[in-house]
Amino acid sequence: MMEKIIKALKYASTGLVFTGALYISPQIAQADGFSDVDTSDWAYEHIMKMEQLNIINGYPDGTFRGNNSIRREHVAVMMDRALDLPIHQSYIPFEDVSDSNDYLNAIKAVQQAGIFTGDRGNFMPKANLTRAQMAKVIVEAFNLPIKKGHAFSDVADSNWAKDYISTIAYYDISTGSKGNYMPDNDVTRRQFATLIDRVFNLQLQEEQPPTEQAKEKKYRGTYIWEAETLINEKEKIIQFAKEENINLLYTRLDLTQPFSAYSDFVAEANQAGIEIHAMGGHPSWALKEEEARMLKLVDYVKEYNNTVDKNQQFTGIHLDVEPYVTPSWAENEQEVLSQWMNNIELFVKETKRESNLEASMDLAMWFDDTKTPGHPDTPFYQWVINQMDHTSIMAFRDQAKGSGGIIDMAQNEIDYAESTDKNMIISVEIKESKNNPHISFHEEGAAVMEEQLDIVDEELSSNAAYNGYIVHAYRYWKNH
Repeated sequence: MMEKIIKALKYASTGLVFTGALYISPQIAQADGFSDVDTSDWAYEHIMKMEQLNIINGYPDGTFRGNNSIRREHVAVMMDRALDLPIHQSYIPFEDVSDSNDYLNAIKAVQQAGIFTGDRGNFMPKANLTRAQMAKVIVEAFNLPIKKGHAFSDVADSNWAKDYISTIAYYDISTGSKGNYMPDNDVTRRQFATLIDRVFNLQLQEEQPPTEQAKEKKYRGTYIWEAETLINEKEKIIQFAKEENINLLYTRLDLTQPFSAYSDFVAEANQAGIEIHAMGGHPSWALKEEEARMLKLVDYVKEYNNTVDKNQQFTGIHLDVEPYVTPSWAENEQEVLSQWMNNIELFVKETKRESNLEASMDLAMWFDDTKTPGHPDTPFYQWVINQMDHTSIMAFRDQAKGSGGIIDMAQNEIDYAESTDKNMIISVEIKESKNNPHISFHEEGAAVMEEQLDIVDEELSSNAAYNGYIVHAYRYWKNH
């Protein structure tokens, strides 16, 4: 697949790709920017990149007309000029494509390559391309491996394009909106420019076991709990992360902010090799009555990821929910646990639905002897670890080794995670705790914390589940 994409990119670099543009007509004129496309357009960067590569052109009046639908015959010409299409079959003439058709050769080429097959002997050259048809065009033209399992509420199992739609969703080329794909909607010029750009930027790796280097990757992270800090200290946070070799940030979001409030920060962090996981949580989020607040975070992050470019996307969603600090926990622990379990399952289900987001959460270190409601033989910590992509165990202690140390407090969790092929991150505290100074490195300082975390790294290096550590929190760490 990559060979075909790379070849297309080579043609683009020599100015040989798509010289006819998205709207192919003798009257089309080459445009240097478009009068109706400015930086406020959500697809601005995609459109301008394709225009600079001579992949799209505008109308003679200097407009792009991004809301216009794109016709099937024009897509045929684009694919024919973009790629060295293989011949898989002999051409079978379409009843509605005459020998005098201006686009006959391109239509022949895409049929022979299996990209377009038509319907009951007709190509329908003047018809607009639908989103379902678009999915097939992209998968077949760029030879993407079929990926099943990405379902949409408006794409039935019997839909002929189901697997094509699932595939482009898997590769984040087109992911729909709010659980719907809208397969029968027309594709606009703006959308098609965006999709072609995304395919060109697609970087797929061979599906093979992870390399030893990938297996050895460890996280070193911190929490950003104050949403306003992320808005007001973007540059400081990135600089701090670089200075401290941080490659993981759990960041709380203000859901009233526009997506643009975060996109540049996430892009810069991703470019620097720093994963950003959106974070939220409150003790009450364990209760049924508060599930809507939890889902509001999930919906915001998924809609954000579906809107922005891939390099601006969050890697996952992280929860920090501690219901044991509420009065209801003391009154009926098992009932609260039951509701918490339901919310955890809902969180994971909705986070993973039609997305590649990771689901993770913080977990207190003292659930070893807490029974799981409905599963009395399973400790609650094991049930939680089974649900998550990774779990951050809150091993809040100020020494690595010894009885009651970081390793001792996290040992059961990390051993179980290894046995179930799950990932575990050790979480430590540097916030002051006057009543319990032994749970924080505040008194000892950052230098001692680093020494102890080096010991944790060394002692747990042979455990396949150990995935690094994270410090709570940026607000306190930066002042040490």
